Amino acid sequence: MASGKMSGGGVASDMAGMMMGMNIAGKMMNQMNQQQPQNQPAPPPPAEGQKRPNFCPNCGAKNEGANFCSNCGQKLVG
Repeated sequence: MASGKMSGGGVASDMAGMMMGMNIAGKMMNQMNQQQPQNQPAPPPPAEGQKRPNFCPNCGAKNEGANFCSNCGQKLVG
């Protein structure tokens, strides 16, 4: 202490840095879990007269050719 080389709040700043790192890692894991696998077969084409929307009319999530919204479950094809 007397030498003046003490940095204030060393333990607190270390804990804050670790918490920030853990939050970033958690968000990265959530993003990875939400991505669809790349080796998924192509969806079948819609039946004649039925066009699948690109986005869900209920929640706005992007549609990858499914009959139901993968985010909210809204039926997309009549």
